[in-house]
Amino acid sequence: MSETIWDILDIAPTADTTAIRRAYADRYRQSEDELDAGGLARLRGARDAALDQATRWTAMEMAPPPGDEDGAFADSMTADRDTETLPADDDAPATTDYDGHFQALWLLLFEDHDFDVEDDDGLRQAFEHHFTIVLSDPRMSEIEHFAQVEQWFAALLAQTSPRSDAVLALAADHFKWMDQAGDVAQAPAIAFVTSRRKLLGFFEDIRNPKHRLHPAWRELTTPATENSRRGWFVGKKKVHELLSLVRRDYPPLEQHFDWYRVSMWENPAGWAISGGALIFLGLILLQFVRIASTMDASSSNDSRPAESFRLMSQLSEPRADIREALKGVSDGMIDADDIETRNPELYSSLRMAWDDASANGRDKWQLRNDMIDSLNARFRRIVVKANHADLSDLVENRLAQAKFFRQLGDAYCDRFFKGTLGSSVKPPLALLDEDRKIRFRILADTRGEAPERAESESYMIPGKVLDDSAKRLGMTYDQFVKAMHDDVSPKRGCDTEVALRETALRLPPKEGVKLLRHM
Repeated sequence: MSETIWDILDIAPTADTTAIRRAYADRYRQSEDELDAGGLARLRGARDAALDQATRWTAMEMAPPPGDEDGAFADSMTADRDTETLPADDDAPATTDYDGHFQALWLLLFEDHDFDVEDDDGLRQAFEHHFTIVLSDPRMSEIEHFAQVEQWFAALLAQTSPRSDAVLALAADHFKWMDQAGDVAQAPAIAFVTSRRKLLGFFEDIRNPKHRLHPAWRELTTPATENSRRGWFVGKKKVHELLSLVRRDYPPLEQHFDWYRVSMWENPAGWAISGGALIFLGLILLQFVRIASTMDASSSNDSRPAESFRLMSQLSEPRADIREALKGVSDGMIDADDIETRNPELYSSLRMAWDDASANGRDKWQLRNDMIDSLNARFRRIVVKANHADLSDLVENRLAQAKFFRQLGDAYCDRFFKGTLGSSVKPPLALLDEDRKIRFRILADTRGEAPERAESESYMIPGKVLDDSAKRLGMTYDQFVKAMHDDVSPKRGCDTEVALRETALRLPPKEGVKLLRHM
């Protein structure tokens, strides 16, 4: 049996990166005098491959590099990197080492690689080089391979933020992730990337002097003291519009604001007074400050107490934070105050997300991402308790999407029902928007605790439903059942799924709801 990376490191396979680095250091110290250059390169390659494998095991939705489900990519790293393998036939075309380019992309974005990229432009150019080669793989024309590569890139970019900021646009544009930005059904890694890209785009736009709200941005980011005054050339309406926009959609950017200057604009009663009254009150305030300073010798000379400083993007009050986050996540489709009264179980899950975020020092922006994960998880569980009307709307929308994909080809429709289509091709935005509204409606309408659904959970479809579905396709009962369970052609697979759903939608509500809940 050939030696694996774990044999070289002398440890059992593990996802613990600390244990891997410790094992590498131990082996290095033990063998430093005995290993030649090739042996050291082999040990180092084993360490890099093990760290890569461990990260992929623990990564969010991270799959092995496409085509490497058996770990060939990791084991290949044990080879001497200075040795070049030539084709047996000098005239034979050289094959592209796609795995090597995946490895290069990984190393570019992780902090512990062995080389540095001087700036964002250098990182972007290096990333684009390997990215372009990976996309040139002929297998990218295969739906399943495309989806696997897409998931790999999404997880890589999400995990390496903010270092990956410079290359987000490259991947997001290619995979068209922004077309579904904010969709509750979007995979968590892709949702993070789209949110991050929107934030970075707004950050760049708002700093452009030509932007409509740039004067307000300049005003709020200008350092202020107790002697400062509000800017003369910016209107209150624009300042409050910017504050509202940032707090609702881009909470991390509020840390760029000067908190003292923000308070000057958020306290209109204190600042919308005449100049003479302001001077008079200022003199009185100054006297109080002088008296207070003489009574407290330990007070700081800094006019802004350190204990009052707080980034505005931090969590503060549960109801307000949940209300703001849910409004941003759902685009106002569901209201936190309404949910608290109408669906206490759903609100309780949102409160749990807030408690967890607060306990772990997360900010409002991160709370939104946590809330998306929480809502996705709850939807997958609670859908089995949804009412017939909501489920009918959901299944009818999925049928409309399936029929759209069938126009592109039976394989697209078949992959859609199997959940392996990815986002390489998307249905019309109107259907996606409607699907999103239905999902939020199900979340809001469905009461009760959401049970954990076992992976092996199944539902026995009534024989009459199968018989009616078979007749819709001109098939016998046995032919239809066989088509449901066997590996059939994409056309037969798509037709079977469509017929079954159309039959379920025509059942009486009491009978049909049980079947729709498992679709």
